[in-house]
Amino acid sequence: MSTSPIVTINPDDTFEHLPKAPIVEAMIDLRARAEADWKEELITDVLQSKLPDYPQRHSLSGFQQQFTLTPGTLPNAETIDTGWEGLRFQTGDKLHVAQFSRGGFSFSRLQPYDRWEQLVEEAMRLWNMFVEVAKPTEIQCVGLRYINSIKVPSSGFLLEDYMDPAPQDPKGLPLPFQHFFHQDSFGVPGYPYAVRLIRTNSTGAKSESGLWRPYCWTSRSL
Repeated sequence: MSTSPIVTINPDDTFEHLPKAPIVEAMIDLRARAEADWKEELITDVLQSKLPDYPQRHSLSGFQQQFTLTPGTLPNAETIDTGWEGLRFQTGDKLHVAQFSRGGFSFSRLQPYDRWEQLVEEAMRLWNMFVEVAKPTEIQCVGLRYINSIKVPSSGFLLEDYMDPAPQDPKGLPLPFQHFFHQDSFGVPGYPYAVRLIRTNSTGAKSESGLWRPYCWTSRSL
């Protein structure tokens, strides 16, 4: 009879700091529905006064797609505007992005990524602002996401040198890869975590430097 492996998570573990981390976006996302009166004018005034260091502001609207299926007729698609959802703030240097919505809060650090301590410190500062204005009673989900961009030569390289395991050509058909998308989901025994790993490449267009760029997207949620 098999048993679940024992996984030990030590929050005091330290990791090597990469001065040029390949992270193009790191995000902390907390799903917590606003219980306070979520009115655009009120919320905008309060948050704008608290975020002078985030001068760029954009309103967020919600949309819902609805399809009606009737025998003998083509499907009817309708887009429903669900109204104002929240605000998106960005710093002048465009490195930090904070989103305050009716359904929760998220904070992103864009490239160049510094370190975890900086990410979580700023996220928690802004989260406290969300709690103050939204007054949520519970957190439904906590997510942590990293998007890594790994630059590789456009020719003369082996995928297995960069990925383990690497995608394989179909047996008997020597066809080159144009695009691939691979997703793994992992549970963490003994903890209420799930880890999702997505590996894919860009649509085939080269970057300005002439390099083909696979992307690695990971997330961890409660």
